[in-house]
Amino acid sequence: MKINLKSIRKVVEGLLADTCTIVRPSDPTAEELWDEASGTYTQRFLPAELIYSGPCLVAAGGGSFMSQKGGVSYQVMPYTLSLPEGSGPVHPEDLVSITSSESSPQLVDKTFYVDDDAGGTYSVTYIVHMHARMKVPGLSG
Repeated sequence: MKINLKSIRKVVEGLLADTCTIVRPSDPTAEELWDEASGTYTQRFLPAELIYSGPCLVAAGGGSFMSQKGGVSYQVMPYTLSLPEGSGPVHPEDLVSITSSESSPQLVDKTFYVDDDAGGTYSVTYIVHMHARMKVPGLSG
């Protein structure tokens, strides 16, 4: 029996209620900048290649964990991003920004980092594993 994925994709893509943009920075290893006035880290502006802009769906991927990169401690929160089939491809460390979300407005303008993509025989969306990360002051070296 053959499954008609085309009709299923149309239904599922209609559920992609958020919008997002994915860019590939010219230097994905650039560190964030510390802003003394606000007491937060901000993303360093780098020229970037637009990879995708359009509908998406964001889902929390489980509990957070601590990680270190370059002697800096981060709290890492995993997420999954669904895009229309045929989107991408994405690469690790591509940056995802949520540009609108009616059901989760706290995600708007939040930066996520791509880990990898996933797929399967009966995939009806392009699945991207990503994470949000925050530097942990005091634990960073």
